[in-house]
Amino acid sequence: MPSHFPGMDPYMEAPDLWEDVHVSLMTRIRAQLTQRLPEGFRARVEKWVRVEQEPERFRPDVAITTTHPTPTTGRIAVLERPHTEERTPPILVQAWQQEPLQRFIEIVAIGKPDRIITVIEILSHANKVGRGQEAYQHKQQLLVQSGTSLLEIDLLRAGSYTVAAPLTEEIPPLPYRVSLHRAGQLEQFEVWPISLRTPLPEVRIPLTPDRPDIYLDLQEALNEAYDEGNYAAEIDYTRPPIPALAPHDMSWMESFLTKA
Repeated sequence: MPSHFPGMDPYMEAPDLWEDVHVSLMTRIRAQLTQRLPEGFRARVEKWVRVEQEPERFRPDVAITTTHPTPTTGRIAVLERPHTEERTPPILVQAWQQEPLQRFIEIVAIGKPDRIITVIEILSHANKVGRGQEAYQHKQQLLVQSGTSLLEIDLLRAGSYTVAAPLTEEIPPLPYRVSLHRAGQLEQFEVWPISLRTPLPEVRIPLTPDRPDIYLDLQEALNEAYDEGNYAAEIDYTRPPIPALAPHDMSWMESFLTKA
C-alpha cells in the first residue's frame, strides 16, 4: 500500500533507512525514464568515489608475504603455540563510515557512452554535511560549467542547503526542493520548492536541443519505491520522525495521521 502522506513521507528520511530508500527511488526513477526516453537515449546508474588524497608509498614494520615453497631434503618441525583460555580477547569497535560511494543517474546517447546528456542526483545525507558536501559541490560546479544538464532532487530536511540553484527570496522556505540547471545556461535555474503537504511534482528532464523535454513523475516513483521496499512494515508512525519536523508541520502531521 502507498504511504499515508500525499507527498514526501518524512519517516523515510531517517538516516538508518535513507540509504535503502535512495537505492529504491533511484531504481524506480531509472525504470520510469526508460519507458519515456525516445529512441537513441538510455538511462544508466553510475557511481563515483570521493578520493581524499593519493596513497603514499610506505614500508611496513612487519609484512606477511607468500612464497613458492623450496624443495628440501628433510622436514622442518614447527612448534605451535598451544591454545589457552588465558588469551586476551580483543574489543570489537564498529567504525562509523560516511558514504564513500555515491550513485546517480545519467542519460546518455546510445552508441556514444561518453556523451552524457543529463545527470540526475538524489541527494544523500553525506552530500549535505561537512567534507562530503564540499566534495559534492565541487562535482556540482563542474557539471554546471559543462555541457551537461543537472537535475538535483533533495528530499532531506537534514543538512545544509546544497542544490546548485542560489537560495533567493523567490524560493519559499519549504522543506524539499528540486533544482534543474540546463546545459549552457550558466545563470538560470528551474526550481520546484516542495511542501510536506503536497504531492511531489512532475519535473522536466532536458535532452538534446533537437528533442523536447520528457517528464519525471517523482510522486509515482516515490510511491513505487515505498511499496517495493515494504517500508510500511519497518516505520513506526506512532513516534516522531527523524529529524524532527517544524512545530506547524508536526501539528499538521499528527492531525493528518489520525484521520488516515
